[in-house]
Amino acid sequence: MKFKQTYTAKGFKENDSNNSVLQNGTYLTNKALPTLGYSKEYELDNTRIRTEFELTPAKEMAKRNDKTKLTYAGTGGNADLLNFEVTIGTDKSQKAISCGTLLKDWTLGNRSCFHYKTDKPKVNQYAIISADYEVSKSKWFPKNDRLATPVDLEIYYQKGHQYNVHRMTQAVKLSFDYFSTNFGSYQHRNMLIIETPNYIEQAESFSGAIPFSESNEFMLNIDHQSLSILFSIELPMN
Repeated sequence: MKFKQTYTAKGFKENDSNNSVLQNGTYLTNKALPTLGYSKEYELDNTRIRTEFELTPAKEMAKRNDKTKLTYAGTGGNADLLNFEVTIGTDKSQKAISCGTLLKDWTLGNRSCFHYKTDKPKVNQYAIISADYEVSKSKWFPKNDRLATPVDLEIYYQKGHQYNVHRMTQAVKLSFDYFSTNFGSYQHRNMLIIETPNYIEQAESFSGAIPFSESNEFMLNIDHQSLSILFSIELPMN
């Protein structure tokens, strides 16, 4: 199946303006594209509205041992896991990011193209992000988990927002150490953390990719001097 979809911004609203496509950045999820099959995620859940349309009451929360709901609770879909592969074309000055491993990137005219593919089937949740990013790359090596393999760590951030990139890298590595030791091996070959505009005001977790609002760490300039001043103010005098 082939389809063409366009988006045109028509000014600004007082509240809830659509900020998915901006001058220096695009942040789309699978909700922006057509969905095959039936998705419970879009069902009406307001009791009054369901009554108005003569619909039966919304189903209650699933049982804790419902295997189907445990697998697809994040999407509400009734389909199997999907093999995700995407090629993204964006502005030549920008980097496009999505779930999976970057297999190839190239330039075509005034467009930059990026080809991603997941190494394992995943639920129907993904993001497509593009902006003029700086990138910090490192690698995590397993210490205690013999079954684990090294993981490529990449943090994409706006130039000038590099204050805590090193701390974030350390935090991710420490988290991998703990989780791989106490829970199990990480299932992907990479982990991407991507700065998103403050309009998003949240972090989301996709397969191997975590879009992270700039207000949630990237714009906090915490240095050792300011920390020592803060602590000296908070500590009681003897």
